[in-house]
Amino acid sequence: MAVSKDVEPWAEGAEKYRGRRLLPHVIDYFAHHEPDRVFAAISESESIASGFQDISMKTMASAVDHMAWWLARTLKGSKKRRTLAYVGAADLRYAIVLLAAIKCGWRTIFISPRNPAILNLGLLQQVDVSALLYADVLRSMAKSLQKFDPSMSCKQVPSLADLIKSQAPPYRFGASWDDLKDEKCLILHSSGSTGPPKLVYLTHYTFSCTDNDPKVSVPEGRRPQNAAQFHFDPPGRFYSCFPPYHMAGVQSFTLLPAFSQTATVIMGPPMMPPSGFLVDSIMKQQKVRALYLPPSIIEQWAIEPAAYKQAEDLDFVLYSGGPLADSVGNRLDELTDVCQMYGSLEMGQIQMLVPNPGEWDYLEPNPAEECDFQEVDEGEGVYELVLHPDKKFIGQRSLAHTFPDVTGEWRTRDLFKPHPSKPGLWRFHSRTDDIIVLASSHKVWPIPMEKMLAGDPLIAGALMVGNGRPEVLLLVEPRQGPQVDRMSKKEFIDAIWPTIAQANMNAPEYGKIRRSRIVLSQPNLGFFRAPKGTISRKPTESLYAEYIAAAFIDGTTDEQSEMGILENHWLDEAKRFIGSVVHDIRPEITLKESDDFFVAKAMDSLTVLELGQKLRLGLIRRMNPEKNTINFWLRTIFENPSIEALAKATLDSVFGQGDLDEYSSRSLSVEHVLEECIAQLPEPSGLEPELELPTEDIKVVLLGSRGRLGPYIVRDLLNDPRVAGIKCLDRGGSGQAEFQRRADELGIDVDASNARLQFISMELSHPNLGLSQNQMDEILNHADVIIHNVWAVNFALSLSSFQPEMLKSLNTVIEIANKAPSRPRIVFASSTGTVSAWAKAVAPNVPVPEEVIKCTSAATLTGYAQSKHVAERLLATAGAKLRIPISILRIGQIAGPTTLSDGGKWESHDWMHSLAILSKACGLVPSDVAEIDWVPVDQVSRIVSDITLQEKHEGETGTPFVQLYNVLHPRPIQFSVFADALQSCISSSRQVGFHVWVDHLASLTPDKLSKEAGAEKTRILPFFQAIVEEQYPKFTLEKAKRASSVMAEMEPIDKEMLTKWCQQWTKT
Repeated sequence: MAVSKDVEPWAEGAEKYRGRRLLPHVIDYFAHHEPDRVFAAISESESIASGFQDISMKTMASAVDHMAWWLARTLKGSKKRRTLAYVGAADLRYAIVLLAAIKCGWRTIFISPRNPAILNLGLLQQVDVSALLYADVLRSMAKSLQKFDPSMSCKQVPSLADLIKSQAPPYRFGASWDDLKDEKCLILHSSGSTGPPKLVYLTHYTFSCTDNDPKVSVPEGRRPQNAAQFHFDPPGRFYSCFPPYHMAGVQSFTLLPAFSQTATVIMGPPMMPPSGFLVDSIMKQQKVRALYLPPSIIEQWAIEPAAYKQAEDLDFVLYSGGPLADSVGNRLDELTDVCQMYGSLEMGQIQMLVPNPGEWDYLEPNPAEECDFQEVDEGEGVYELVLHPDKKFIGQRSLAHTFPDVTGEWRTRDLFKPHPSKPGLWRFHSRTDDIIVLASSHKVWPIPMEKMLAGDPLIAGALMVGNGRPEVLLLVEPRQGPQVDRMSKKEFIDAIWPTIAQANMNAPEYGKIRRSRIVLSQPNLGFFRAPKGTISRKPTESLYAEYIAAAFIDGTTDEQSEMGILENHWLDEAKRFIGSVVHDIRPEITLKESDDFFVAKAMDSLTVLELGQKLRLGLIRRMNPEKNTINFWLRTIFENPSIEALAKATLDSVFGQGDLDEYSSRSLSVEHVLEECIAQLPEPSGLEPELELPTEDIKVVLLGSRGRLGPYIVRDLLNDPRVAGIKCLDRGGSGQAEFQRRADELGIDVDASNARLQFISMELSHPNLGLSQNQMDEILNHADVIIHNVWAVNFALSLSSFQPEMLKSLNTVIEIANKAPSRPRIVFASSTGTVSAWAKAVAPNVPVPEEVIKCTSAATLTGYAQSKHVAERLLATAGAKLRIPISILRIGQIAGPTTLSDGGKWESHDWMHSLAILSKACGLVPSDVAEIDWVPVDQVSRIVSDITLQEKHEGETGTPFVQLYNVLHPRPIQFSVFADALQSCISSSRQVGFHVWVDHLASLTPDKLSKEAGAEKTRILPFFQAIVEEQYPKFTLEKAKRASSVMAEMEPIDKEMLTKWCQQWTKT
């Protein structure tokens, strides 16, 4: 049945055409007939607290039309190759790109940003992609892929914000379902667990099978378990977190909200990893009718205190991709329907029935599906599901369209066991191959790793297990002999660990073997082996079933059970205890006490769970059992993600100094911290502001003279004859001696005994900075400028960690300036970290202005950046309220000094130094990391001096007492110049794309690197893996250039300067 030629094509999207509708027609139909129906609810920001924005059908249709017009313009002339690829953040653009591409006559391939570059390149080449489209956050990945195929154009798609506010004219799509039903429109790839990923082509008819689900017959009194479940009455919302480039993601974020008349999908923050905590947070914000999630996320959610109460309000919980823990499923089954979506990318979803109470862990195929369970040769009551293609299934089985040439039978290779007493119920058992399917739905192929481990002379046999578990576990059979016989279990694992670490290098993160997941065979048991000597997998796994279960139940093995306990209440002992537990879990990663576990990529959801289990066990004799729960420890770790912070929280909990809520209350929101700081501002003194500096005899107070920048500021201020004196306030004693040592270390020619210098010890958290009354009176009566240049440069600290000292000291400086008769101006050294997320959070194509930004999400998600953000806004408020002249310098990356001949050096704390060391180690130099807008440290200090000593303070309109300057290089250069300089310092090296460089670095085994390079790789690789996809904003610099001649006249960083820095780092 086709619509009349006199009717708009989108009329074919009406309900009467169900099962024979094209996706764009459905969207356009609802846009006309139910424009306010909500297609999706998307998060306003990366913070759930910001709420959600409803995307109506009208908005969705306009976004698709906008994208279609953009595709038509951008890909104009590409006629022969009609396949485009898309990779992006986990947001609504996947659906928008797919629908727009269909309108424009293109087929789309979705690729995973998690895949290695070489894997994605192979997939793109297989389908002869004409254009690679990417979202802003994946620009680096896309550009590196393009370098391997220059004929493939590479285009950044419009931002989601631009798309959903668009009012684009309709893009006419005149095709009918009969015209296109068998056309391939989407290409996805299999997981690649058993070898190279396989491409699967989906047609419009494939999608129509989902559309047709409500029309599939079911036995009387039963309900279908398929897409019809999502036809909520009244309309409702469901939450899903599958990757949008997987079939379950396509179903969740495109097919279900389109084909259902009443379902709205809720999408979480695109850059926030799915978790049970996120599910809990969303359900507290939105009225959720159903969950469609991987089982591992459901299990995480189940430990949230409100989970089971929330489950009472759900129509159903639907899981897919792996088994769900019995304890969770049994409890949920008492409260709502618990269903499992069974199927695969290749064969699609198999029609099932909603299980009856108590039967949630069994599948009951719909009789209309005619499933055939055939017993396998094992003779243990195990059956393989086999499908028989037939034309009568054409409307309900996507297999008929994905693989139309399949005849006879389709063997799923999925093994089931029947219910012992209820015919027609089947429980999933395993696969016919040896793939390990984790609870997260990730699949691990153990054979390559087992073969590598078998090569260790101390190992007689190795077997990986883990089906249905959160992670893999390794069974090891030690090789008999005097050397092994003399070893303890710990010594043996220490001895084989280098081999395991090497095997882990080739495994995905979820497939890595952790030290705490190693079980040694029992001497009297050994491994089962076949006559030809190979290990019999299933019998051996069954033999050690109790040992495996014990390792997962209590989170420890025999070797790890020797872990110490917390003996006393001293902080050093607590840090030692926490550090040893963390090292036990991730021995290959070196962490400082203040390093953030997640910033350093030392922890993921699995290792956090393991850490929580270990802490619970290690403190079992010290804590109240009601409090010492895994849920308690998971929350504590997430809120205190460093050895030091976790040690303090542990002491609080163990020795009764507080509980989780009391401790976690210190992790305050940015707005809350800002409100607290503003509340501490004094009342206006009534003194008239001083907007002009004296022409001579200027007296400066400098907080922080011994850091990276401080000694240079002192030197430059001393070089100005207008400066009569500088009071250097620093923490700790021996001020003059420490300053001289620091200046000499940096190669700065400055004499600490200069009569114009005075060194004073201060305490940031104390009233009046801990100064004596005489010292404070001298500042109050004579200071002309106070420079605040002291801040803890520690990206692991939480925002609340900056309150007691850093933000407190800024409040104190404001109070001093307010009551001082001398009316000093304040100069504050801030950071571009306060606005590094500007492009994503505010305006991707607009430079960051030279003004205080009130958008909290513009700052990067570190306590350091957020604290500087609070500081900027606090100063803006203080300037307006108290009429204090304030200058804020938002400083970018500080490079090494321009002059190195006198011993000056670029300190080796920055990532560029690590990049140089590792480039030398592997012989490859990345060519395209990011634009170089670094400012040499000696020029930053001169800019600070220029702005500090400018004669007249001129604030902004509306905020006359506050001025802000962006301090970055006004003449940035391409990263390739640095790459050339670095390459010239490394013999026999060549340049590659940054994405390729990071992938290669990750693949290097320990024996390929020196001890220094290996340690550097362990420390910095997660950082490089994180920034490879980042987008950096542009900055407006006009005010800074007007205020500082040094800034205005700064010459570009040249190759000679870069070469000198690189020589410092690469010399042996």
